[in-house]
Amino acid sequence: MLQKAELERNRGNYDDAKLWAEKAGYFLSKNDQQEASNSLAETALSQNDLPTVSKTIDAMNEEQRQSAQSLIKAL
Repeated sequence: MLQKAELERNRGNYDDAKLWAEKAGYFLSKNDQQEASNSLAETALSQNDLPTVSKTIDAMNEEQRQSAQSLIKAL
């Protein structure tokens, strides 16, 4: 589902990308849900929706921020 979200984001179908990333979050373990959050943040970043990206990063703990360094550096 996360791959489908990435595919839709690359196609410019941002609403579909968000939908697939949100769906994936329901099926992932708590530890893996960070990947779904990263996908949502990357979609928001692709749309230049900086407030949403900022909210996502602010909700991360320090360990999650370390794993999402590439996303944070994009800001």
